Amino acid sequence: MARKLRRTGIGMARGFMLNATHGDWTANNIRYGLDLSRRVGGKHFVINTAHNGRGPVHYRDGWRRVVVWCNPGLRGIGRAPTADTAHPRVDAYLWINRPGYVQSCSHGRVEWNLKRALSVARYQTDWLRPPKGTRHGHFKRYPKRALNIPG
Repeated sequence: MARKLRRTGIGMARGFMLNATHGDWTANNIRYGLDLSRRVGGKHFVINTAHNGRGPVHYRDGWRRVVVWCNPGLRGIGRAPTADTAHPRVDAYLWINRPGYVQSCSHGRVEWNLKRALSVARYQTDWLRPPKGTRHGHFKRYPKRALNIPG
């Protein structure tokens, strides 16, 4: 990624953004962003926290770890937008995409969905990483279908 950023002119930009297309934990984004920043001259970055309050959903398919990309269930809004972050090179936590918007997995359309908006508001957290004892960002165990895990 550092090579791609350098080729596209990161030297002329203030920085870069992470977590725009998925919902990884903020702590993972900070760790990755700091490494990437070091490789591109110390650039600052922002992290999208609009839908990472419960982290990613993944499951095992044999030996492979598969991430649920298409609207994983029981997700929550992450940290509220702020410039008060966990590291000086992280300029802000932002909501790049408004909570409640979902992408159609087959058509690529993005639409606002009231049910999704209420769900992500209900499961909102300000966690940077998963607390001990959680699975898929919850202390309670949920069936696979609730998380949008196939099978």
